[in-house]
Amino acid sequence: MTLLATLIPFSLNGVGVREGVLAGLLAHSGVSGGHIGAMTILVDLQMVPFALAGAVFWMRCRRTGCARPELSLRPAVALAQR
Repeated sequence: MTLLATLIPFSLNGVGVREGVLAGLLAHSGVSGGHIGAMTILVDLQMVPFALAGAVFWMRCRRTGCARPELSLRPAVALAQR
């Protein structure tokens, strides 16, 4: 439910909406307010290691000039000529 709420077009990457929906669902199931606050923070914090790993990989490739895959339009051109 919370991931579907992030697709709402008027939010910035679903931040705020996701936490609100999660808090509402947890409150409805009887979870205390302190635990709800901790859960909503932990949901966002679990993405930080992946973001940091991606940033390190991006900076490493940017500095060393990693080989980028070349895009070729040959198959598309061949299909269009048929």
